[in-house]
Amino acid sequence: DKRGDVYVRYGEPDYRSKSGFPNLPPTGAAELVRERLYNEIGINPPSGSSRDQSVDSWFVERRDPKVALDAPLTEPVYPLIGVGDTKWESWIYSRIGGGVEFVFVDIALNGNFSFPQPPSGANVPSRVLARLVEHHPGKVYDALASEEPQHYDFPFGFAPLEFYYDVATFRGTMGRTRLEVYFGVPTEHLERAKLKDGRTIHAVERTLTLRGGPEDQAFRKNDVGGYEAPEGRPDRTLVEQASLDVPAGNYRLNVEVLDRASGKWGIYSQDIQIPEIPDSLAISDLNLAWSVSASPTDPRFRKHIDGLDPKMDVWVIPLPSRSYAKGRPFNIYYEVYGLTRDAFGQTLYQVTYTVDQQIRKGTGVFGAIGTMFRRAVSDREPLVSIGYDATGATVDEPVYLEIDTKELKPGYNRVTVVVRDQVSGQVAQRDAIMRLVDR
Repeated sequence: DKRGDVYVRYGEPDYRSKSGFPNLPPTGAAELVRERLYNEIGINPPSGSSRDQSVDSWFVERRDPKVALDAPLTEPVYPLIGVGDTKWESWIYSRIGGGVEFVFVDIALNGNFSFPQPPSGANVPSRVLARLVEHHPGKVYDALASEEPQHYDFPFGFAPLEFYYDVATFRGTMGRTRLEVYFGVPTEHLERAKLKDGRTIHAVERTLTLRGGPEDQAFRKNDVGGYEAPEGRPDRTLVEQASLDVPAGNYRLNVEVLDRASGKWGIYSQDIQIPEIPDSLAISDLNLAWSVSASPTDPRFRKHIDGLDPKMDVWVIPLPSRSYAKGRPFNIYYEVYGLTRDAFGQTLYQVTYTVDQQIRKGTGVFGAIGTMFRRAVSDREPLVSIGYDATGATVDEPVYLEIDTKELKPGYNRVTVVVRDQVSGQVAQRDAIMRLVDR
């Protein structure tokens, strides 16, 4: 029902009240939202239950001093009139749209909650009626769902939080594609939270929501991380990742980070196309990384391809900013799928890397590599293209590359990977942009 749609998109509300339940008083942030909504709609909180009131007794201008203001705090702001004993729920979110309320009713008495119908009445002031239409939960939901990221308002008590994110897609399970989202949160923008045992930490909540696809589905993932933050420790960037296996299609992606200690909050939104990974030769996205290792490091960043021996797993720590300091090598990780075996059960393929300047080395995790170098010059500027031939025993392979940046120019650089299957003759290509900065 509609509660599920709202929950998948926005998560747990800051305050929730239900009919037939003893509800706690609203939080401070929720009460601020309620007061603002009463003022914007232009109605007074009722002195009794709105469900037993008539339309005429409910709608009174707020400037009327005779109207009582001691409304039960558990009642929804949006008026539910003439619904009798119908069950209802009120959810308040203080961090989206400047603070909103979603009201749901079980109008069919079957446990399926939907948004309520707008009230009507002969004595409803036209100005109030217009505001009720504007603040109807369904209209608010549709408006928020279609907003661009710059339209998000930061409610009172929240400040914007700077963070980085990056995305990459890989082959998932059950015919789906795995979307990985990488978060990078600089600790210089975070405050410390003190635990009961005296330790201080950074408490960061990360939320990933995805909506769209062939069946207009919604997916959501939420995690909270605690990171040791003793006083005097130098600033660093906290790196995390979240993944979802979803059907291929066009989606709207929201990436949200909340500093639980300070209340700072950041959100980015973008349209994203999740590709279908074919059964023929294909390459995953190029994952720009801080480091890549064939030896176990941080278990959060382990890469495994279904069907391969776990000994072929790789540990990839992402770099969500895609910004590298000049002079420090940077790494690219990707996966090759659908290679064809020859008559001897071996795969044979050629990989070519093209960048602005010099590549130091490239390696397949497994398979014999015979190097083959050639230099290509374009009409506009020189390019260095380095390739190698590889053989292997598996049709899917994890591959990684380290690029020396010492001679690369600062700014944005494009890296292109081309894989040619020398058995089937198929070709696959991927590009990635990285930024090189002088520090």
